[in-house]
Parts: sequence; structure tokens; C-alpha cells
Amino acid sequence: MSHLATYLLIALLAFCQSASAQSCGTGAAADCSAIDDEDAAETAVQLLQTDATIHGVQMERASGSLSMAYLPYNFGHTVSKLALENGIEWGDCAERTDPSQPYEGTCLGHMKNEATGCELMYTPGKYWPQDLAEQYFGNKTIFGIFRDPYERIMSQFRGSGAAEYPELHAACDVNNGVKALMRDIIAGNEFANNCNYLPQAEFFDAPFGVTVAIDNRFFPDSMNSFLDSQGYEALHIADEEVNHISGCNDNWVGDLDCEARGLVYQHFKRDFDLACEQFGYCNTSENICLTRIHDMCPETLFAWNEEQWQYEPLDQVQLNAVSSTACTATELNVQS
Repeated sequence: MSHLATYLLIALLAFCQSASAQSCGTGAAADCSAIDDEDAAETAVQLLQTDATIHGVQMERASGSLSMAYLPYNFGHTVSKLALENGIEWGDCAERTDPSQPYEGTCLGHMKNEATGCELMYTPGKYWPQDLAEQYFGNKTIFGIFRDPYERIMSQFRGSGAAEYPELHAACDVNNGVKALMRDIIAGNEFANNCNYLPQAEFFDAPFGVTVAIDNRFFPDSMNSFLDSQGYEALHIADEEVNHISGCNDNWVGDLDCEARGLVYQHFKRDFDLACEQFGYCNTSENICLTRIHDMCPETLFAWNEEQWQYEPLDQVQLNAVSSTACTATELNVQS
């Protein structure tokens, strides 16, 4: 029920009681009380039904206009949870499952894709069976959350590296950990690990590719602004509702040397091009962290402001000194 409807209901009940008290004599108090209760209850039900109908229509209209491409490790689970609470099934439908085990639920995102062997949610739309793609994407506006390639692979190592690289992860050696991870990605099958290491650009390819990119640097604000603009205000993400990884919290992109950055750049070159094209982020030397999400910036350089719910530099001069890592084209192995 909306705040406006709640206010109106309270005001209406107060008005009814006041009006009845004035129109009924003291001798008829019992009768008036019964009338008050019946009228107020009937009015309240009508108001509730009207409010529910209005909001139901709004959500019904909104829910058919958008579809989310579920890019791995880009906070899609957070969005899916809010969507499911409002009757919309996007991505993983707010379910965490083991992809190695048969899925017995009904969420389309967890179904296996024959072309890639991955779950559908982690499979770019161009690989989906036509009928399922039409069902999920159709002619809707397809949005996807796009993440800085360096920051994303750092988070993937922080979040999942313990299983494959236990010693490096235990030591929070993110520089050598990312190198090991990238070498395995480059040498392996492109659809390995449930398609979690595909370039994000793959999800932008037609058919059924992303048409609206959401800037992950400013999540959840960027996501909320887009959802609000499309009539999906009910899916508003509160700061504390953002799901994120934790571990090696004081490590960040600035810990990657030019060798590590070169491996990332070579494999995810299309993502760097896309970042430049979509958002104007064309500086591959830049070191970033997600200042609006807790545990996503090193507290050796930033302080968490609980009231503002964001990271702020401890020392701007110190931060400026490490805000970029300059690497030559040769070190990045950039192909002319």
C-alpha cells in the first residue's frame, strides 16, 4: 500500500469518527459506533482495493518492458532478488544453486544451454534457443550491468579464487592470483566455469544483446536511476541490500602489475573497447574501486562513511599517487 493511500485511509477514518460524533446524539452512541465501524471498514477495503489495482497495473505494465542480461559477477543477483519480490523472474530468480547438480526448479535462468553447457542466465543471448530467447528477451529493452574489466577479474579472484588457487588466495596475493587465473582462462575452453569468464562484450552481441549498459562504478545509484526511469520504482535497491563478495578486502586493482594487466587486457580487449565506447572510460591505466559498496575499496586508502554509505579517501594526495598504473603498449601486448 502506498504512503499516500495510508495517509488517506487514516484521514478518512478520523473524518468519519468526527462527523459521526457530531451527527449522532449521545443516546444513539451505540448505534453510531456500529455504523462507524461498518462504513469505515467498507471504505478502507475500497481504498485498499483501489490502491492495489493502481499499483498492480503499474507493475504489470512495467514488468513487460524490460529484460535483464545476467552478466556474471556484476551484482545481477541483487537486482534479481528485488525483481522476484515483485513477481518478475530475471537472471537467477534470486536462487543460489550448484550448477554441477541437476536443477529441479522452474527458473529459466538455471536451465542448461546445449550450445555452451552453461546455465542460460550466464549464456549470452546470441547462443539461446530461439524460442526461449523470444520468451525471455523478446522485443523488450535489454539492460546489463557493465563492470570495469580489471576490477571485475580482481573480484572474481577474491570471491572464487580460494577453490582453485588456495595458497595464493590465503595469502591475498591478488597480483599472482590474477595472473594464474588469466593464464588458465586463456588456455581453457571459452565456456569453462559456467561461462563466468566470458568477455562482457559477448552479452552485447546481437541477437538478443544488451541495448542499455548500466555503469557498475556507481552501483546501486546507476541501477536505481535506470529502473526509476522505466517505471520500476518498486525494484529500488537500498544501499544495505547490495550483495557482494568479501575477503582480501584491502587489495584492489592498484595491486596488479603490468604483466597481470597485460593478460587481462589481451583476453578482455573487447570489454575495454566497450567501456570506452559506452562510458568514455578509455584510460587503461586507471585504478578504480566501487566506492558505494562496502568491502570493495581498500581501507588502507579509503575510510568507510557509514552515514553517507560510501568510501572517502583517507589522503587524497596519497590516493592520487596510486590512482593509475602506467604500462607500455608492449607490456600490455597491444596489437596495432
